[in-house]
Amino acid sequence: MRLTGIMILFAVTFNALMTISSGKVVNAQAVGKISVSYSVASNKITLHEPVILSFTVRNDLERTIKFDLGFGRKEAFLITITQPDGAKIELPRFQPEGLGLIGRTQVRSKQIYTQNLLLNEWYEFKMLGKYEIAINLTNPMQTLEGKNIETNTRYRTSLEIYPRDGERLKQVCAALARKVATASSYDNASEAVLALSYVNDTVAVPYLDEVLKSNRLELIAIKGLERIANYEAVDVLISALKIQTGETSRLARYALVRIEQKALDQRIKERVRQALS
Repeated sequence: MRLTGIMILFAVTFNALMTISSGKVVNAQAVGKISVSYSVASNKITLHEPVILSFTVRNDLERTIKFDLGFGRKEAFLITITQPDGAKIELPRFQPEGLGLIGRTQVRSKQIYTQNLLLNEWYEFKMLGKYEIAINLTNPMQTLEGKNIETNTRYRTSLEIYPRDGERLKQVCAALARKVATASSYDNASEAVLALSYVNDTVAVPYLDEVLKSNRLELIAIKGLERIANYEAVDVLISALKIQTGETSRLARYALVRIEQKALDQRIKERVRQALS
């Protein structure tokens, strides 16, 4: 019975990963208020899976509203994590690298805005056990004229991390890789690659290699390989250094330099030195 329950939870999470989408607006039905909500695909996942939180704003007023999510549509979220060991950590504001999406957003009457937040970008869930997560959008909902609208933007939930499951991780990575390959937009493809790049596990390496060879979203894939930084990930980056040209080769070289500087494994250090010499 316990095994069946866990399999059902895995299926729910798997289906949710298959439907990751970028910030978008759809039609709403009810009337009379603004509601801000959050949800996780599952409160029980295995170690190294991406942790995805869905953020939704529903505008049932008779007027258009606006709000600012900050740079990259992530900067305005304030997140606090209570770890399984009881330590409470207020995470720093998210600071995207390079270019980012504009956070200023408008939602017309009777519409819904939704986007997914990959919590691994803020925090690495390394411990097994139960986490408490609190999140708040620090910028207010407003009318187009700039008048604040009183709305509850706070959310609390718990999340339990189970032991690593290699087969489960393969399923998650394969689902994300398929989404990259079949995505109808750059936003959907990049969001799937981003989630894949935060599967900080050797299982993700061949899937990131697949993305790299497709010549799509190379920077995100390379950053994922750099985070994993094991022997297999280094070999993929070395192959990209030798086979790919232009920007991809340059990015792979920079990643290898950083890996060599940080690596504690002397085999990896020597492998990188030889490749860069």
